[in-house]
Amino acid sequence: MKSKFIYDLCPVFGVHYRLVHDLLFKTLPRFENLPTILATLLSLLLLYLLANGTYYAFEKRFIARGHRRAYSRG
Repeated sequence: MKSKFIYDLCPVFGVHYRLVHDLLFKTLPRFENLPTILATLLSLLLLYLLANGTYYAFEKRFIARGHRRAYSRG
């Protein structure tokens, strides 16, 4: 049974999900046993860390700049 719904739900998570399973098991992603479930949780953790890192590295500055600009115009 292929986990197609993951790719439809969030394409970025789908890429991480597939990449982790390919690296660890050399198979398509499946929920067959504990190691595959842990690999899925690992891919979720990696995605969260990536999203959090990009927020603090890039997006937070732009949001702050936009807020300063909107409030300074009165």
